[in-house]
Amino acid sequence: MIGSTSVTEFLVTLTISATFVLTLGWTDLSNAVGLIIGGVVAAPLGAFVVKKLPTRPLMIGVAVIIIATSIYRFF
Repeated sequence: MIGSTSVTEFLVTLTISATFVLTLGWTDLSNAVGLIIGGVVAAPLGAFVVKKLPTRPLMIGVAVIIIATSIYRFF
C-alpha cells in the first residue's frame, strides 16, 4: 500500500508540474526558483524535525503559527 500511495503522489505531482510548465512556459519558471530551492531545503529539515519532536507539541506549534498568520492577514 505504501508503494502505491507514493507512486500515485508522484504521478499527480508530475502531472501538475507538467501542466504548470506547459501553461506558463519555461520563461516564467524563473519566478518559482526560490520556491523550488526552499522546498528542497525544507523537506529534509521538516522530516528531521517531525522525527525528533513529540506529536502533541508539534501540532500545537503548527496550530499557533497558522492562527497567528491568519490573524495577521485578517487585520
